[in-house]
Formats: sequence, C-alpha cells, structure tokens
Amino acid sequence: KENGSILDIGCGIGELLKAGDKYHFNMTGIDISELMVEFSKEKVPNANVLKMGVYHLEDIEEQFDGIQSSYVFVHVPREKIENETRQISQKLNKNGIFYGVFTNELGGVQQEFLEGDINYYPASYTNDEIQDILERNGFEVLDISNGKVVNDAKVGVVIARKVK
Repeated sequence: KENGSILDIGCGIGELLKAGDKYHFNMTGIDISELMVEFSKEKVPNANVLKMGVYHLEDIEEQFDGIQSSYVFVHVPREKIENETRQISQKLNKNGIFYGVFTNELGGVQQEFLEGDINYYPASYTNDEIQDILERNGFEVLDISNGKVVNDAKVGVVIARKVK
C-alpha cells in the first residue's frame, strides 16, 4: 500500500525503518534499548521511534498496515504470548500484514539481562504453535517456514494477514 504505515517492534538500529522510509512508508519503531532508539532516530529522522517494549503496544494510538517483529517473540514468555499477539492484531488494520521471525529451538540461548532491570527470557515456539496462536487472534497464516540456524538457535519465519 503506497504511503502505508509500518510498525517495527524491536527496531534495533533502524535498518527496516530506513528501508521503509526510502519507499515513503510512514514508519514507527519501538525498542526497549535507549541506545537502539538513539541509533534509529539518527539514522531515520522521519521515523517515529519510541522507547518501549512489546508489552506496551496499547500505548500507541495509531493503527498500522504492516507490523514486523524479528526475534522479539523469543523475549516473550509462553504465559504472555497470547496477549502480546492479541495486541499486535489490535494494532493492525484489517487485511494488514504481520511478518515475524521467531525461534523454533533455542540451542545454547540462555536467560540474559539486558539494560537496567529488563530481563530476557528465552522462549521457543514450533511452527504449529505460532500458527495456532496467530489464528486464535484473527490472523490467516499466508506462509510459515523454518529458517536457518542462528547462534545455535533454529528460527522460523511467518507472514500472516489480519482477517478479523
């Protein structure tokens, strides 16, 4: 969609924000790291970049045509994944597209501490689990596949459309 809006959850250093801005998308990025937010703001001054995590999507007033989330579900414990997926669905316009990269198997990934009091709780999900979670929250899964091994963890990729 020309001039569509995209939310990048866990925007990191702003690579997707930069690419979307180049093609005239209205880009919003969120990240829990102040350092990543600063990098993204410098790299893409046209983007709206906010310091927040996936647990606060309800604080964003806008709706989006697309939402991207790479390696964020690995930070979401199993007991919270349903609610976070519901929030993603609520932020997408009908027929909006969700693109996600998630971990199928963790390999050597262990609990880590990020900035300040933010903990990283590794969680992995099978393709079937991701598909079921998305479908329960109003998505039609268009494609789901196993990706490659990254840092001893197997990753999967999903593309889904909001239908409800």
